[in-house]
Amino acid sequence: MDAPRRPPLPQRPLRVLQIGEGNFLRCFVGWMIETANNAAVMDSAIAVVQPLPEGSIETLRRQDGLYTVILKGLRDGALQTEITLITAVQAAIDPYTQWQEFLALARVPTIRWVVSNTTEAGIVYQQCTMTPHSCPQSFPAKLTMLLYERFTHFGGAAEAGLHILPCELNASNGSTLRRIVLRHAEDWQLSAAFRTWLAESNHFFNTLVDRVVPGYPRDEAQSLEQELGYRDRLMVVGESFHSWIIEDPHNLTLDLCLEKAGLALTRVADLGPYRERKVRILNGAHTGTVPAALLAGLATVQQMAEHEVFGALMRRMLMDEIIPQLRLDQDESRRYAEDVLTRFANPAIRHYLTDIALNSVAKFAVRVAPSITAYRQAHAALPPILSFSLAALISLYRACDTSQAAGQPIRDDERVTETCAAAWSDFSRHGDYVALSRRLVPPAFADREPPAGLVEHVAGLLAQIERDGTVSVARSLLAG
Repeated sequence: MDAPRRPPLPQRPLRVLQIGEGNFLRCFVGWMIETANNAAVMDSAIAVVQPLPEGSIETLRRQDGLYTVILKGLRDGALQTEITLITAVQAAIDPYTQWQEFLALARVPTIRWVVSNTTEAGIVYQQCTMTPHSCPQSFPAKLTMLLYERFTHFGGAAEAGLHILPCELNASNGSTLRRIVLRHAEDWQLSAAFRTWLAESNHFFNTLVDRVVPGYPRDEAQSLEQELGYRDRLMVVGESFHSWIIEDPHNLTLDLCLEKAGLALTRVADLGPYRERKVRILNGAHTGTVPAALLAGLATVQQMAEHEVFGALMRRMLMDEIIPQLRLDQDESRRYAEDVLTRFANPAIRHYLTDIALNSVAKFAVRVAPSITAYRQAHAALPPILSFSLAALISLYRACDTSQAAGQPIRDDERVTETCAAAWSDFSRHGDYVALSRRLVPPAFADREPPAGLVEHVAGLLAQIERDGTVSVARSLLAG
């Protein structure tokens, strides 16, 4: 079977610059733009840019920008499947080998929106030197150089400014990205006129996205390709549920009229409570339970949700340790949590725990650590299950020390894996769980101070996990 072939299509104006070629954006933003184009409420093409030196952009280019989105969900008790061939991608660029082609995107007058998903580890400040002819490593630095090229090409025209919609799960993702971009402009001593244009003519929006996207359907790819009639190495499976909430009190994004195509885009004046609920419940349930489930040998979210121990543990973690500290209505939050647990048990979605475990330390700092801190402040005690989730994460990262690897793949920032490897290597010589915990608890809280007593508590849980395994420890927590 051949790759999908581009059908005859009208040449659409390039309006969306997508930083990130991964499963989520292809199944979320790409699918949304395609849906809106098909509904004739938008007329937009997408340029996709690979944010890291390694990625799948070459595969996307070989497939002429085409890929298949397969959505599965329960509707009125019956499993429904929707298959869409995405045709909106007109350009696929690797800035590490196509730097000038990347900068050329800045000179496209029709580009209006920049969307991104580089994981929580992507929106960070990394000091670097501006070198006009080579690609910087960090996403904010790339974006700064792109915007500077646009400012220069269009002579600082206000109408050339862009709307930037990061989809990373960082708190205040748009505001944080804006601050880092302005810092790069200052570091590089770019003109005052550019910095003014950057601050006043470009709008960075805080956003919140929600869709479970397992990714490539490895177990059923062959049968799906036979059904489709072509080979697609980038086909992506996601759940039918989707939500995109944009903090836009002044309705500046009305031209992104996805809701007119029946899509779940919502504009709100304050994103904070919605983000807190989604990140702590849905993403927190993932990141807070996956390490222990992986250590127990489970493979998918469905297995985890239906497991007699981990399913019950996840429910209690949500209902007893996370939801009581949220700002939104408690009953509404509990209903949302029940929906999440139902979505996790969707038999059509094979969401692999190893995929969720990507960059787990940065994810934990965003998704789980705030719940630990909030519980400690509210109860003057440490949350038993959330503390266990951190101990399980540290235990999982023992595999960073290859001399002690337990067979679990660890994919994380190199600095994180080096820190974990060194800490576990020292532990293998001294056997000091408190020293191990003292080194590895703080990275899971990023720039926040871990609550008092957590290091020692996690050390005790680590000893239990290493002795009895995560299932046994989890069972004891449920019994207690």
